[in-house]
Amino acid sequence: MTPLTLIISPPPRPKIPLLMEFPVSPELDGPFLITSSRDWIWVSESFPNGTVRAAIRKAPLQFFFREVLERVHKMSKNLEWGSALPATAEGIKKALAHLSDYELVPAEIVVGEKFNTSLVPEDLKVTEALWVPSDWAVVIPADRAFIGTTFDFGEGRYASVIHNAARGLCVLTPESE
Repeated sequence: MTPLTLIISPPPRPKIPLLMEFPVSPELDGPFLITSSRDWIWVSESFPNGTVRAAIRKAPLQFFFREVLERVHKMSKNLEWGSALPATAEGIKKALAHLSDYELVPAEIVVGEKFNTSLVPEDLKVTEALWVPSDWAVVIPADRAFIGTTFDFGEGRYASVIHNAARGLCVLTPESE
């Protein structure tokens, strides 16, 4: 499985914490997408010490990352971030320009199984992943650490922060959506 974010497996512990604190670069503005115990939530800013807190959540990794795409797509449309784009050759060009504006290159594209890969420039790495909806794609930095961090506690338990949702993810969907 191709992960959306950098996944870190902490050393084995006798107990799994309820919350984790993640450092967030002071250069990044919110909102940040973090895990709650049952879902994802947006928080507008970090704490004064430059951190955000995320809860441990139990979910299959495939649905976990799919939910990130859905929430980022919706928030991008609502706040006009410019990262919710049509699944067209022009949409891919705009996505690459968006990431380039924030110096988040090189980039790659992760696609669902029915995405039309003939639209993708030849020099862009293409990876298919089950967590991407069938006819969607996401253009992301090759270095996933620019997007966020996910801790894997085993048995489907994760804590995650997407600290660069507005800049680091461009979600491509069919124009009808």
